[in-house]
Formats: sequence, C-alpha cells, structure tokens
Amino acid sequence: NPSAEPVTLSVAQYTIASPTNSVVGTMLTISTTLTISGTASVIDLDSNSGITLSSSSTYTATTPVTYQGAGTFRAEKGSTVSFQSAVQLDVPVQISTVMTVASGGMMNTTGAVTMDSQGEMDVQSGGEFRATGKFTSSAGSKIKGRSGSKTG
Repeated sequence: NPSAEPVTLSVAQYTIASPTNSVVGTMLTISTTLTISGTASVIDLDSNSGITLSSSSTYTATTPVTYQGAGTFRAEKGSTVSFQSAVQLDVPVQISTVMTVASGGMMNTTGAVTMDSQGEMDVQSGGEFRATGKFTSSAGSKIKGRSGSKTG
C-alpha cells in the first residue's frame, strides 16, 4: 500500500543481483556492504523508499546501475562509496561522506543533490561526474577534479 508508512529495514549486507529491482515502501539502511552483482541493473525506488549507507558501510559500484523513481539515496558520514563504473542517479541524493569516482567510473545525477559540510566528491583522473539537477552544497563541502577528470 503506497500510502502506508514505510517499513524501516536495517541490514548488514544487501546484494542486488537481478537486472530490474523495485523497492516499495521500504527505508533500507545498510550497515556493512551494498553489492550490485551481474551486469547492468535498474533500481526503482518509490516515494516511500530510500537506500541509506550508514557510517561504517561500503559500496563499490563495479557494474553499471541506474537508481530511478521518487525515493532517495543517502551516504552518511563515514561510509565508503566508490564508483568504478557508470552510475546514474535519477533520485534525490544526500552526500555526507567522500564519494570517489575512479578512473573509468562515471556518476551522473539528474535528481537534486545535497552535500553537507562533510560531503566530498573526489573525481580521479579518467573519472567523470555530472550533475544536471539542482545541486546544493554547504560550506566545507568539496568537489575535487583531478587532472584528466571531467566534472560539470
């Protein structure tokens, strides 16, 4: 029931293995590892859903993935996030940690992005970061574009 209160679910590890995934009415908090396996995946988050990477969690995107819908994607302070492949974020994104876009990786956001004072984008040589939606950054947040990277 989309109008019901969302279920809050906290898990240590969460693996997405199928090409199409729907998260409905669930606020998912991951404390250790988020894994996307297989080839390309689409994760559809409804308006009552979201994925939060808690302070001790790790997410390394090694296969292409698209997050879409009206839900949210959050990376809390102390989480480790690295994009080594193409990641499309068509949902609101909240960044409170260092997100690294490695060589060969790409982070493209069309949803609203909010970086608080702990937020940092580290775009390494050969990596690419694009934000085409509203981008809000607090004092103290950083975007580092290294030689050979693309930001815009």
